[in-house]
Amino acid sequence: MEKWLIIAGIILAAALALRALWRRVANSTEMAVLRYFARAAKNGDINDRLSETPKSLSSMDKIFLPQILQDFPEFNWNEFKAVISASICNMLRAIDARDIGLMGTDPVQSPRLREAVGHVLAGTQIPFYRDVKVHDTVIKRYFKKEGTCYIICESAVEYYGYVEENGRVVRGYKDRKRQEVYETELVYIQDAERAPGSGGGSVGVVCPNCGAPVTNLGAKRCEYCGSAVEPLNLRAWKIQSIRGGF
Repeated sequence: MEKWLIIAGIILAAALALRALWRRVANSTEMAVLRYFARAAKNGDINDRLSETPKSLSSMDKIFLPQILQDFPEFNWNEFKAVISASICNMLRAIDARDIGLMGTDPVQSPRLREAVGHVLAGTQIPFYRDVKVHDTVIKRYFKKEGTCYIICESAVEYYGYVEENGRVVRGYKDRKRQEVYETELVYIQDAERAPGSGGGSVGVVCPNCGAPVTNLGAKRCEYCGSAVEPLNLRAWKIQSIRGGF
């Protein structure tokens, strides 16, 4: 009998200890967080919060901006941030409106950027981009290669983005924002002899009339149709490409 009382006492003590432990766990911060995420997942709050939170960026401004300013003392990063932001917005609005003319005629944009938008507009599934907003832009990388300097930038971009097919949304959402990271490539050609395209390849310039690549850095006329082309400015930063989104 005494043996069973001891066993019962041990079981009771274990039960009380487990009950006390459960109370501590149930009232802990960790359990509160788990309960919050369970409710959020059920109600869709997590997706709503993610759609409102800008993407984090790989900022290397403190490392690369001093190097850029050492090579180009006149470089104004704040001005270029504004130019990049405007170029991203104009590019997406041009795609949304199916009107390449909305990209504008800013000379800082390489013709290759306009050509890329043209390819999108010539496709079968053209995205819609509504309420475009650029939260921030940072420098991700700076390097030199074959007579050309490159600055790779990242931008946190927000919009309502979706693709429709036969009146039905097949990608994205009309009523939920997307938060994306867009990558912009700035180029500055220092040495025309070493730059890509100096030996016959494309340097990002196309004929405004027929769209043929201009392979000669100093060419003033298209070798295919004879139309006048604007010579590439070798001593100015250009937005070569913008990548991201769908």
